[in-house]
Amino acid sequence: MSKDTKELVEAVSAIHAAHTNALMILVKTLREAGVLDPAHYAANIRMTIDANRTTIGLGAQ
Repeated sequence: MSKDTKELVEAVSAIHAAHTNALMILVKTLREAGVLDPAHYAANIRMTIDANRTTIGLGAQ
């Protein structure tokens, strides 16, 4: 892997980790406030992932 590619992978990984952490904190805060059902949120995330796989993933048309 070239240096540029490695740096890009590391940057994307850091952004992904920060975004995931922010989402986890948001879900926890909203759940504690009583305005979000984590199971409903998780179902929405799964539907989004499935939709993305069909439009931009390996099975994209």
